[in-house]
Amino acid sequence: MPNIHGGSTGRRRARRNALATTLTTLVTTAALAGAGHPAVADANTPPDVPSQLTVDWKPCADGFTVGNTTPVLTAELTDSDAVPPYVAQVRATFAWWPVNQPTQRTESTTLHAKAAPAVFQYQVQAGAFVDGGTYAFQVRATDSTGAISAWSAECRFTVDVTAPAHPTVGSTDYPDDGGWHGGPGLPGQFTLTANDTTDTIGFWYGLSSGPATYVALDQPGGSTTVTVTPTESGPKALVVTAVDRAGNRSSATTHEFRVTDTSPTVTDGSPTAGYGQPRTLTFAPQMAGVVEYTYRLNDEPEQTVAATADGTSTVTITPTKPGYNDVYVRSRTADDVPSGERRYRFYLATKPTVTSVEYPLGRTGAPAGTPGTFVFRPGMTGVVEYVYSFDSQPAQTIAAGADGSASVTWTPTTAGPHRITVHTVTAAGIQSEALIGAFAVARRT
Repeated sequence: MPNIHGGSTGRRRARRNALATTLTTLVTTAALAGAGHPAVADANTPPDVPSQLTVDWKPCADGFTVGNTTPVLTAELTDSDAVPPYVAQVRATFAWWPVNQPTQRTESTTLHAKAAPAVFQYQVQAGAFVDGGTYAFQVRATDSTGAISAWSAECRFTVDVTAPAHPTVGSTDYPDDGGWHGGPGLPGQFTLTANDTTDTIGFWYGLSSGPATYVALDQPGGSTTVTVTPTESGPKALVVTAVDRAGNRSSATTHEFRVTDTSPTVTDGSPTAGYGQPRTLTFAPQMAGVVEYTYRLNDEPEQTVAATADGTSTVTITPTKPGYNDVYVRSRTADDVPSGERRYRFYLATKPTVTSVEYPLGRTGAPAGTPGTFVFRPGMTGVVEYVYSFDSQPAQTIAAGADGSASVTWTPTTAGPHRITVHTVTAAGIQSEALIGAFAVARRT
């Protein structure tokens, strides 16, 4: 007998399954919405239109040029669906073409996706762009579901890898005429001029011995005047290169000039004066109108003295530094124009002397076992003691006598070469240079 209730039971089961599916969908939608995800009805939207387009990392702009035939194109991709903790994976498609041949369009999609927001880049291959060509590119984004954004705005640029013409350089303060001009510390004006009408937008310039400085032109192809102040006398060279919009540099123009030595001369009136003894120095000008001199001895404080009617000045110094000493001096005019700085160096020999009848230095003396007397005399004033050593033995000290000298007795026990080392010490604790002397001892007969 047929089951007259079977159809009714099947229909009830189907209605229960449909209701369960509907409830599950509603719960899932509510949960996703509560977690910050888009609702199911609009669960995914296309990525945003790409922005922040650059060429070789420089933002696009009107009249944009690049000095590279294989530039890097970049764009930033974003996606409004990327609401944490949801991650939107996107890829970029770059399209570029010659502006005058839009049908020669090339498109390339990145192989790997990135989580938005992200910057994508495309390296233009060698041979694709040519010098002087004007190109455009744009970008669009595709997400993991295949949704595609609109194309970005176009970025247009011109490729320029041709260097601008080298500039010309002129100066009336420091002309390139083989003569001597100006002086250290005296500024000079130099005019830099482009040798083209529209390409050059600025210059790099600097002395060959120093750093370079950039100066922009008020208008392309123009000229500008810069100030350069040499710090030393002698032959100098100002090196200048022109720069175009793409950053290309021209070959260098070298402007050679000579800077006059304006530093004062120094005449030493006491060239044989020793340590601690007064020394007279006369300063004389090498520029007109000098009214004063500023000088210092070694690292001592500076002093300023007035010039006499003939422009010179005489000072007295008392050096107390053993060895080399330096005097630095510069002059100044009534118009406050400084000269270069002169360094005058002299040497103060402060080594003591050593004499011996039995064992003269540099010669062969008495036989081994013979006592020898060694007389020390100072090479500087104010000596109160001598520190000496024979054959690198421990140093010994002996006081200086009233006349500054001292003597010691030493008996060598072996024949052959020997050495003595001696230096002096003043009451102020200043040490002289050390004297190192050698002598020979004869064999016993």
